[in-house]
Amino acid sequence: MRGTSRLAVLVSTSVLAASCGGAPAPAAKSVGLPTKAPQARIVSTGPCLVVGSKGPPAINGSRTPLKIGASPRSAVVIWVPGMNARPCRAELTRLGKTQSRALAIAIDAAPLFPSGVLSCPADDGGAADVYFAYRGTPSVVNVWISLAGCRSVNVLNRWPRRVDSSITDVLRTGAPRAWRRYLGG
Repeated sequence: MRGTSRLAVLVSTSVLAASCGGAPAPAAKSVGLPTKAPQARIVSTGPCLVVGSKGPPAINGSRTPLKIGASPRSAVVIWVPGMNARPCRAELTRLGKTQSRALAIAIDAAPLFPSGVLSCPADDGGAADVYFAYRGTPSVVNVWISLAGCRSVNVLNRWPRRVDSSITDVLRTGAPRAWRRYLGG
């Protein structure tokens, strides 16, 4: 009986800590933190493609809104080139605590992406593939931010958010020159 009570207290404390601002539950399956930009190359048909690029994650029917949580300790951004990028290369930048938190807050506050039929501008595939790292856990939350076309923020199995000026303002501060055209700067 006594062992059961201690287990119940431990489980209750863990649930309470998570719901009151403790470490956020990852919005998607966790992945490792990248240490270098992937290779990109021009394929025989002409477009610039990142080798092994996964593209935006699928919603898989979920209507649960994407939420990152405001307490990442850092983030890594893989800047994915558009199909017509010359030179054809991906780049990696790092965001410190202040910038990564500002980006997480901006994403969580962004409007939800509309449902239904949409008419979007041309999409060349330019994106920011962001990996948020949190204190106390070796895993990270991976977010795909499409910088062209309908401009959405995607996490696996969550309803996306729309990229707005608060997101592009944070991204612009650390964006490589070739990606600033997507961010209005």
